[in-house]
Amino acid sequence: MNHSPIMEEFEFEQSVPFTIAENYFSKEDLNSFITILSQSEFDQYIGMATTMGKHGQPTPIDFKKQWVIAVALPSTDINTQLIPISLKKDGKGKIIFTFKAVEGNKLSYKIKPFLAIIVDRKYLGEIQVIKI
Repeated sequence: MNHSPIMEEFEFEQSVPFTIAENYFSKEDLNSFITILSQSEFDQYIGMATTMGKHGQPTPIDFKKQWVIAVALPSTDINTQLIPISLKKDGKGKIIFTFKAVEGNKLSYKIKPFLAIIVDRKYLGEIQVIKI
């Protein structure tokens, strides 16, 4: 198969699989994004939010095989949900995580919007986080 010289100029992105880390919360000292490679680092920035019921346990994370991308926004009194849109690896090997902040109604208390995703270590690399 012949490769077109034009095609060689493009850098193709590939989708990277991830799992949303459920039932966790951000501690106060996390106000942007962080990549987390160990349990001790995870415990420094993130707490468990275990609840009753079938889906109340935090998502298990094996830091020998996985790593975490965590995003937190400043505290707000607007109900805000962070939604993962995509995780891709660009043609140069950079990992690009895109998420969306969906704002709802005004609250009578403050929350700290937070999202964490779990990624296989084979995709570990330089990261860029984009909020849309």
